[in-house]
Amino acid sequence: MPLAHVNIGDVSKFKESISDAKDVFFNTQDKFYNTLDIATRKVNEGIREAKELIERCQKSIQALEHKIESLQEVLAGLQASLAATPPTITETTQDEEGNIKTEEYPNPRYQELQSEISSCEAEISAVKSQQEQFKHLQQSINADKERLDQTIQSFQASLDAVSDQYERLNSVSEEAVNKLTKIEETLHKYLEEKLTPPKVSIPMFRGAGVVGGVLKDPGVPVVFGYTQTTTELKGNLNFIGTKKRKTPRKLKKTKQTWNSDEYIRKFDSPEELGKNLNSKQGRSPEEGGEGIEGFGGTCGIVSVENILRMAGVDVTEAELIKYATTHSYVRNSKKKYLCTKDGSYGDNGGTYPEERQMILRHYGLESDIIEKVEIQDIASFVEAGKGVIASVDANRLWYERQVTNAELHAVTVTSVQRDIATNEILGFYICDSGKGLASWYIPVDKMKFALESGSGKVNVTRDIIR
Repeated sequence: MPLAHVNIGDVSKFKESISDAKDVFFNTQDKFYNTLDIATRKVNEGIREAKELIERCQKSIQALEHKIESLQEVLAGLQASLAATPPTITETTQDEEGNIKTEEYPNPRYQELQSEISSCEAEISAVKSQQEQFKHLQQSINADKERLDQTIQSFQASLDAVSDQYERLNSVSEEAVNKLTKIEETLHKYLEEKLTPPKVSIPMFRGAGVVGGVLKDPGVPVVFGYTQTTTELKGNLNFIGTKKRKTPRKLKKTKQTWNSDEYIRKFDSPEELGKNLNSKQGRSPEEGGEGIEGFGGTCGIVSVENILRMAGVDVTEAELIKYATTHSYVRNSKKKYLCTKDGSYGDNGGTYPEERQMILRHYGLESDIIEKVEIQDIASFVEAGKGVIASVDANRLWYERQVTNAELHAVTVTSVQRDIATNEILGFYICDSGKGLASWYIPVDKMKFALESGSGKVNVTRDIIR
């Protein structure tokens, strides 16, 4: 039986076409999310304005109620005075002949009180009418707000439906790409073993493929949501920002060097590196940031973003928020999103180290979570060129004060400073997005103090990224 003719190039091209189609499809998803974000912001702005108008109407209604009560007290006083005032005045006079004459005429005060009562009643009626107008206006605005609330719910339902569709598409396309990859590897293996001379190998074709997603490691929750298909962009791996990448660089050893003067030496150039990092969490583009309005507690997400940037990945705070708020995992039989999404401004975007680990994994970086890490270990991780996110107590870090309940905060550790003579650790450079400092030098004792009351956990990438 003749062998079937199989062209490995055709297999690879077919795999690329599936991945490219998937990329195009996910680009439409990004456009949909962006459009939905704009619409959501406008609707939320309408809801906020409606709430303000409702509150103002309520204050006006209450003020008018107080005015009515005050006028009713005045009216009651006038009515009491009227009841005690005779309607007429009787005057008795005697002429020269001794004749007594009695004359009666209207009491001016009685008439004045009647007039004042009429005016007061008219004013009360006018105020009550004005109060009713405000009540009708409040009801109308409240109805508008309810419609806007329903619109937001509709947007969320649309988002969930689209996410489900993309998730199913990703599952099917990922399975197809994986099968084609296995076929491709089998063909290469056959060619290397059967058709090439000894000591000659055929280079493996590297096309587009699924590089995001979640690996099912023992004990690690599985993330549910869409993954992105990307093609790795090759470029200078020595420094962040040279060329945009969608997959993180993974080096055999760090490309960074030490900078020294007469007394100290520091790893890499933290000030230059800081210019390429995000140090302003929780700010929308309109506010000079790159986040999403309403998400202020994004210190962990921004730290993940900075680790990915140091690994050369083209990613933004807003993109990571969108991923974290549309992807979930199961903990203790309950569905949890990868960040807080329905809380206050300061809580929304908040993450735990385990959730930061899952987000990093989606973008192609495996990491470990180390508890009660030693200060020397953090220095060794940074000096090896690995990405490090430290969980600290913001009160201790920012104000050097100890409080009962720690305020957990995530920072990116970017550099180490040592004594040039003794090699003793003098301090660390961090990017603190909550403080707004991209290359903040922290003495070693202060760093220890801040770590002691934090969660005690540190995210460390397994690969060398810079």
